[in-house]
Amino acid sequence: MVLGYDEKIPSAKNYKDFLEKLVAGLEKLGNKEISLMIYGSYVRGDYVPGRSDIDALLIFPDNVIIDKYVLGECSKILASAQTGKNVPFQVTPTELITMQDGKFNSYNPDFEQ
Repeated sequence: MVLGYDEKIPSAKNYKDFLEKLVAGLEKLGNKEISLMIYGSYVRGDYVPGRSDIDALLIFPDNVIIDKYVLGECSKILASAQTGKNVPFQVTPTELITMQDGKFNSYNPDFEQ
């Protein structure tokens, strides 16, 4: 898939629709402990549709090993949200314990900048 060559370049509306569908799908899972953190140019508002990706962390409530079934369901939700949108999306799945203890967490206090 090459945007602008064999795939349509996504519009700002595609980005918005993709995130709305992704969030709605994750909410339907009914697991209120799963968190989606969006960061980067999309959140700052200086993204360029078709050139910028949406950066995200998908945080699971697990302790180091993420439940395979839940991860699979999230993958299906992501695929469904992405259908026909072509939005570049970079997601890092992680779990709560790693995020809390900071041992493997590259998101230090400077991350907010």
